[in-house]
Amino acid sequence: MCWLKALRACPLRIREARKAGTVDIPTARPPADVAISFGDTMNRFTGALSSDAIGELQREFTPDMKRLFRKHAPKEIRKIEDKSPIPADDKP
Repeated sequence: MCWLKALRACPLRIREARKAGTVDIPTARPPADVAISFGDTMNRFTGALSSDAIGELQREFTPDMKRLFRKHAPKEIRKIEDKSPIPADDKP
């Protein structure tokens, strides 16, 4: 789609913001006329916190899990892994 057609398809609020030199991304935050409650804010905060916690747990325990699965892998799987070009950092 041509950028001009996309610009014409944008809502008036976004076009005016772009003319003023600012970028308005509708998914970044809701419009000013939408009320944001404390519960909505806490919901987003706990979602971000749990996402970060799960990421840290994965980073911490992934090497141990790789070693565990590699130790109990069938011999055929080990042969395939030995033949495949796996980077040294990813090998258990």
